[in-house]
Amino acid sequence: MSSLIPTESLKFTEARPQLSSLLDRVFQRKTRIRLYKGSTPVAAIVSIEDLERLDMLDRERDASFARMSALIGDAFKDVSEDELEMRVDEAIAQVRAEMDAERLAGLPR
Repeated sequence: MSSLIPTESLKFTEARPQLSSLLDRVFQRKTRIRLYKGSTPVAAIVSIEDLERLDMLDRERDASFARMSALIGDAFKDVSEDELEMRVDEAIAQVRAEMDAERLAGLPR
């Protein structure tokens, strides 16, 4: 079986009467369901395996951000908040100037 599971999009009002059969198809990993209220996607029905994988990815991302935050914090532990804000403002201004120069030169970004 392919690892790519197709996703169906349904309005909630269309999905409600089919809920039992939709759950069976999701459980069998035949589909994922994206639910809409009007034209707005609001929820999804996915298998437990998909949800567990999503939870694992969220935990890994949170751990990665925590490590990155600690590294950044350590790198600037001796820098005052005012100086840090000034450095950030300078970096932003530099990037904006470079982007403006590229745009004026017609270079792709």
